Amino acid sequence: MKLIALSILVASTATAQTGRLAFVVRSSEEATSLETPNRAVLVRLREKVTVRGLEFSVGEVADLFPADTAVAQRVARMVVSRSPMPGYTQRVTPDLIRMTIRGKVRDLSEIKVDNGMCAVKCASIRVTGEFLEQAGRQHVMKKLPFSPEDVQIKPTKLVQDRFVPIGLGSGPVLEITDADQPTSSTMRVRARVIVDDQEVFQIVLSYSIKTFQEVAVIAEPIREGTLLAPEHITMERRQISNFDFGYFTDPTKLYGKIARRKIRKGTLLTHKLVKEAPVIFPRSMVSILYRSGNLDIKLDGLAEQSGAPGDVIRIRNLNTRRSVWAKVINAQTVTVTN
Repeated sequence: MKLIALSILVASTATAQTGRLAFVVRSSEEATSLETPNRAVLVRLREKVTVRGLEFSVGEVADLFPADTAVAQRVARMVVSRSPMPGYTQRVTPDLIRMTIRGKVRDLSEIKVDNGMCAVKCASIRVTGEFLEQAGRQHVMKKLPFSPEDVQIKPTKLVQDRFVPIGLGSGPVLEITDADQPTSSTMRVRARVIVDDQEVFQIVLSYSIKTFQEVAVIAEPIREGTLLAPEHITMERRQISNFDFGYFTDPTKLYGKIARRKIRKGTLLTHKLVKEAPVIFPRSMVSILYRSGNLDIKLDGLAEQSGAPGDVIRIRNLNTRRSVWAKVINAQTVTVTN
């Protein structure tokens, strides 16, 4: 005899005609479907969405029914793809959602993806070229040993506006660093925009630099060998960006120096145009300091040329009667290094 399990549901407590209880008899399969309804999660794509972060999840582009189950919550957190570039639209299809879920859920029968398609855009913010240029200019200014009123900093080319994702955090972050070693007239910096701890773009900004200072210039034409005095020098505001070899902002440091060559009126004075005045002259008696390792020897010498500190001149060694080249230390001493 085939046994059938019964599920007994009380339809009525009693009937007036018979006074008996009424029973409804169903198979065990039918009873189970009533007692444990199907809890499969339905994923229904929205028509249009705008996301903020650099990537988006199933829950951002679709509604899930029922949404309060553990499976639905796990599916909602699954990352579908990177967000589209600002200004572009990405189409999300049911097949893409199925690919996202496949392998992450043990029983795919628990998930049903409805037909439809979602157009995804990324919420973005405009980063203007002017903003990038100003940020780079401020970075360059901090690197220069001049006050802002003495410097002109201009970008060498126009910087275009950019759109970047807003992100899930506090918003995009701009980071400025040196791109290479600056010179006196140019500097390049690297601007990086970071969203949610990821770089979304970078650009190298190049600037031309002009600096101005009150510097010493020649007031009147002078000849080679002229001993500089206050009447030879005047101060003028000049661009000094291209003078890597030195200029003078304090005129007193030029007093007593000698012109290396003929200098025209209005010429900016640099270290290449002047030299120290001689402290040793021909037939001056000097001490020759010979240095060899840790050994120092002093001998008497006679100058054959004039020279300023730092110059190398010919000196006659009075002991050997031979001439040597020696570097001028001061008015009494020259040195020879072997």
